[in-house]
Amino acid sequence: MANFFHLTGQGGAPQLREFTDEEGLNYTLKSMRSMGWSEEKINNVLSIIAGILHLGQVKFESKMSEGGQEIAQLADDKTVADAAKLLGVDLQKLITALTVRIMVTRGEEIKIDLAPDKAVDARDSLAKTIYGALFLWVVKEVNNSIMWENDSDIRSSAGVLDIFGFESFAVNSFEQVSCMLYLTSWFELELLFA
Repeated sequence: MANFFHLTGQGGAPQLREFTDEEGLNYTLKSMRSMGWSEEKINNVLSIIAGILHLGQVKFESKMSEGGQEIAQLADDKTVADAAKLLGVDLQKLITALTVRIMVTRGEEIKIDLAPDKAVDARDSLAKTIYGALFLWVVKEVNNSIMWENDSDIRSSAGVLDIFGFESFAVNSFEQVSCMLYLTSWFELELLFA
C-alpha cells in the first residue's frame, strides 16, 4: 500500500522484516490510547495523515494562460477535494495554495499562476509543512501526557532516543556502532548526574 502513495513510495517502500503496516498501526493506536488520547483526537491525527497522503496524490496538467504562459491546472478535482476534506481546510483556499503564488507589495496583493513544476513544488512543500507541524504537535501532546504534576517529585529522568531504521539493516556499519556507543555513554552520564 505504501508504494501506491507518492509521498511514501518514492524510496521504494521497503518491507521491514517481521513488521507489517497493520501491526504498526495497531501498536500506534494502542500507544495513543495508553497516553489517554480521546478517539476524536486519534481520528483527527489519522485524518490529517490521510490528508497529507492524498495531497501528495494531487497531479497537475499544463494549460496556456491568456498571456501565453504555461500554468498549472488540477488534473483531478476529486483528489484535491478528498485532501481538503481530510485536512479540514477550505477547498478553494487549498487549490489557490497549490496553483497560485501570492505576493504582497506595498499593501497590494499580486497573484501569479504557477507553472506545473512549481505547483508540484508547492504541493510537496505544503505537505512537508503540515507533516512537520503535526509531528511537533504530537511530540508536545506526548510530553503533556507524561508530565509530572509537581516538578519537585522528579528524582531522576531518562531520555529516549530511537534512531529509526537501525534495526532494519542486515549488516550494521561502523558509523552506526560508533553512534550507538556515543549515545549509550551520553545516556549513562545523564543517568549518573540526574
